[in-house]
Amino acid sequence: MRRILPILVGVLALIGILDSGYLILDHFSNLDSVIPMVASSCELPAGACRTVAKSTQSTVLGIPNGVFGAGYFAFVLAMVILRMHTGKWPLPRSLPVILTLSLAYSGFLAYTMIVSMDTLCPFCMAAHCTNAVMVGFYAASRFLDRGCAASW
Repeated sequence: MRRILPILVGVLALIGILDSGYLILDHFSNLDSVIPMVASSCELPAGACRTVAKSTQSTVLGIPNGVFGAGYFAFVLAMVILRMHTGKWPLPRSLPVILTLSLAYSGFLAYTMIVSMDTLCPFCMAAHCTNAVMVGFYAASRFLDRGCAASW
């Protein structure tokens, strides 16, 4: 289990990178018309994907949230690679803070999308859910690394 959880974190980070890449492309273009499969997955009421991608909440200082997401997931993937190589998580004090802050920001974006925009973009929700599960697996991995499970 000590090796499986970091691998799962890495797989989720890869999924997050791919999803964030799509969100970046969607922000700058109209992918619905180029990729038919995307159009069918985004045919929610009020054009949810387009509404979210073109909203003011989709950027921070003019940079799309997908760019931050891709960088974040790539960073986590790098941490997983270091974890697999060294046998322990790097940045033992900073990494939990970074993951917690990203989870809070992801929750804020999901809340904003659902409550303020009154819409639901499946690709955005996939990124938020991927992040939440990934942080959970990281926390479980740290728990097992500390030997806390042995006392159960």
